[in-house]
Amino acid sequence: MITAIKNAVKDTLNTLGIKNIYTEEEDASKHHASPYALMIKDPDEELVYDGSRVAYEINGNIKKVRIRIYQRTVRYRIVVSSKDPENILNQLLANLKNLYDPQGNYISVYFEGIHPKNDPSVLRGDTIMEMLVSFAGGVYQDKEYPLVNINNIEIQMENGG
Repeated sequence: MITAIKNAVKDTLNTLGIKNIYTEEEDASKHHASPYALMIKDPDEELVYDGSRVAYEINGNIKKVRIRIYQRTVRYRIVVSSKDPENILNQLLANLKNLYDPQGNYISVYFEGIHPKNDPSVLRGDTIMEMLVSFAGGVYQDKEYPLVNINNIEIQMENGG
């Protein structure tokens, strides 16, 4: 899930003209040539038991059910420095609406806010904006159940019935 998130954010930022993307916490304190982006993962990750059925599929006499065993929530702080970072973050928000992990499971995206960030080392004309984003995916298990056709079952009654 984390790899899918990183790839989606990096690909979107690259298409928007941000080529320098840093992902380590120590990179946040260094000076970088604009435009650039920081994508820092919050170390506190949530893993909560879920147990809900999220999808099913019927193939012939088999019903396949996908169960989300645990819901996993990961938060990222995304910082963009450029001439128009608000526009870049808005386009990033629009491009992250349909996000899937490599197994085809949907990853929900929740935006917790965008706010300006003050940094005296930023070049004149550039602005820094920071966005907090939560991604919710999970740990899934597939189960298969045989289907029974009740239309062809005959009931035999005792005592003359």
